[in-house]
Amino acid sequence: VQATDFDSDENSDIHYELERGNGDLFFVDGTTGTITLKKSLEGLQPDYELLISAYDGGSPSLSSRIDVHLKVVDRSQPIFDQQFYSAAVLENADLYTPVITLNAISQLNRKLIYTIIGGNDNNTFDIDHEQ
Repeated sequence: VQATDFDSDENSDIHYELERGNGDLFFVDGTTGTITLKKSLEGLQPDYELLISAYDGGSPSLSSRIDVHLKVVDRSQPIFDQQFYSAAVLENADLYTPVITLNAISQLNRKLIYTIIGGNDNNTFDIDHEQ
């Protein structure tokens, strides 16, 4: 018995196609199946659903479909007024005494949420989200 390669002729040629989705924003390479952007998604909706089809070159042609869910991730970072901040706190300071005021600007004018990510093991400090 001699081993043969399955789909070694035109059957092995796979072609990809964007069957359903946002064709003015996304392009599917017919040879590789790579999905690329045609234009920026900035300011557009955060989620997309595409239906991609793959066809072989056989006769009759066999095909398969897959739903592709895309989520836009905003990687813009807030910009602080200063690179470093420091403050001194008296040990007898009253509760809720402001220690430092920070200000950052969102590149896309989105609401910013501040958190303390370190150095507050005893929860001595808190952030006033109303100001």
